[in-house]
Amino acid sequence: RDQLWDEYRCNDYFHYDDPDKLNGDGTHLLFQRPDNHTDIFYRMRQTFVDTFQPHSTIAQRLLTETSAIQVPYQVQNIPEKGFGLLSTANISKGDLIYDARHGGQVRLYQGRDFRRFMHVLPEPYMACLVLQCSTVESTFNHQVPPQTDGDQNYQVDPATGRKLFRPRDGGYIAVDIDDGCFANGASLDDNGNVDEDERNVGNSPLPGAHCTDCDYATRDIQAGEELIWSYGDYSYPKAW
Repeated sequence: RDQLWDEYRCNDYFHYDDPDKLNGDGTHLLFQRPDNHTDIFYRMRQTFVDTFQPHSTIAQRLLTETSAIQVPYQVQNIPEKGFGLLSTANISKGDLIYDARHGGQVRLYQGRDFRRFMHVLPEPYMACLVLQCSTVESTFNHQVPPQTDGDQNYQVDPATGRKLFRPRDGGYIAVDIDDGCFANGASLDDNGNVDEDERNVGNSPLPGAHCTDCDYATRDIQAGEELIWSYGDYSYPKAW
């Protein structure tokens, strides 16, 4: 991942703290990041559909839905963090925050497809956005019992309908090509308030309809608070 970041000169696109990389009017030499990325993300999703021709239902989702976030929010530039997601309404513990069955998340199961997607994007800075918006995740959800096919265990990926066999298909690269890209993760200084694991939420927001691609509020969240994800349950940075 670091090699790709260097290959696409992503520091030249996203670092604003080096005066030598600014024009006289203060704009960046290569790319001025807008406050609203909606049009950029749409072009990226269109390129994905044109390149990989996913199942028609996935293509329709990518081209008609703009966000997987299910609560009122705004994207804001947060000091010392960059972009983040702020709630614009009060949210109750257990409320559905994010649903990957909607919006712009795509999944790539092979490294070569990930690199191909970066390569075919119409603007180089979009490849840098892909790197920023990507996590390596496990295809096996610890809350869903695997099924058996002969002597192999598998689960069905709800986003694609594929049978995912362990350990051969044990992970994928998830790319959030929508505002989900700006979701910041919990650190030692931040307590996460969004989590995929309902056991950490303390109640079941969707009784009888468990969602393996959803994240929920782990506590009450006030309007104006940042939405901060606990990625530890499903993100595997070493897998890069």
